[in-house]
Amino acid sequence: MSMIYAIGLLLVSIFVAWAGGHLFIQGVGGMRKMLRISGLTAGLLVASISTSSPELFVGVSSAIRKIPEVSLGDVLGSNVVNIALIMGVFLLLSPKPIVAHTIRKKDVLIACAAPILALLLSLDGMLSKVDGLILFAIFALWLRWLIKEDNVTPDDVEQKTGTLMYFGIGLAMLVVAGYTFTESANVLAKIFEMNLFIFSSIVVALGTSMPELVTSIIAIRTKQNDVAIGNLLGSNVFNSLGILGIVALIQPIPVSPLIILVPVVIAVIATLVASRTTRSNMQMIGFILIGIYVLSLFSDVLFW
Repeated sequence: MSMIYAIGLLLVSIFVAWAGGHLFIQGVGGMRKMLRISGLTAGLLVASISTSSPELFVGVSSAIRKIPEVSLGDVLGSNVVNIALIMGVFLLLSPKPIVAHTIRKKDVLIACAAPILALLLSLDGMLSKVDGLILFAIFALWLRWLIKEDNVTPDDVEQKTGTLMYFGIGLAMLVVAGYTFTESANVLAKIFEMNLFIFSSIVVALGTSMPELVTSIIAIRTKQNDVAIGNLLGSNVFNSLGILGIVALIQPIPVSPLIILVPVVIAVIATLVASRTTRSNMQMIGFILIGIYVLSLFSDVLFW
C-alpha cells in the first residue's frame, strides 16, 4: 500500500464514519424507546459496546496472531483518547449545558476502577487466563447491574425494523471505517518505526476510537449529551474489563507494569477531571482534557 493510497483511504474512512454515525445515532435513539431506558444507560449499555467493536476486532485478531500487546496498547490508548481527547472536544463543541446528574458518580467510579484493576492484575508481568476470567466476570456483573438498575424491558414500538436497520447499517459502517482507518494509519506510522505498544496506543487507538468520536459529534448535533457521555464512559469500562478479559482468555498478555502505568493514570485523572463538569465550566474542562491528551502523547514519545 503506497503512501498516497493510504492517505486516500484515510479520508474515505472519515467520510464513511461520518455517514455511519448519523445512522447509528438514529438507531440508538430508537433502541432507547424499544428498551425503555434513559439516554445515559443507552450510551453505557448499547452505544459503548457497539462502538467498541473495532477494539474487540483488533483484540481478538491480535490474540489469534499471538501479538496481544497490540490489543493492550489499543485498549489503554483508546481509554485516553475517549475520555481526554473526545470528551474534551465534546465539551468544547456542545451547545447544550451538562446538567449535574448527567455524569453520575457510580459511573465515574467504575470507569476509574476498571483500568486500575487491569493494572493491579498485571503487576506480575502477565495478564493470565485467570486474570482474563476475573476481568470478564466483573464486566458481566456490571452489565447485569446496569440492566437491573434501569429496569430494561423491551417495549412494542412502531418502526422497530427501521430502528434495527439504522443501528445495524450505521454500526457496520463505523466498524469498517475504524478498520480501514487503522490499516491506512498503520502504513503511515511504520515509516517512523514506532514501538509496537506505543504505535498501538497512539495510531491504532485513534482509528478504533473513531466510532466514539463520530458518535459524540453526531450526539452534539442531535442534542443527546447523555448518550455521548454514557458512550465514552461505557466504552472505557468495556475496553478495560470486557476486551482485555477476552484477549487474555485467548492469549495471555505479557505486560510491563511501568509502561502501562502511565496511560492508566492519565485515563483515571482525565475521568476524574471530566466528572467535575458543570454548566459553567464546560469549556474550561474541555481545554484541560485536551491538554491532558497532549501530555499523554509526550509521555508516549518518551517510551518510543
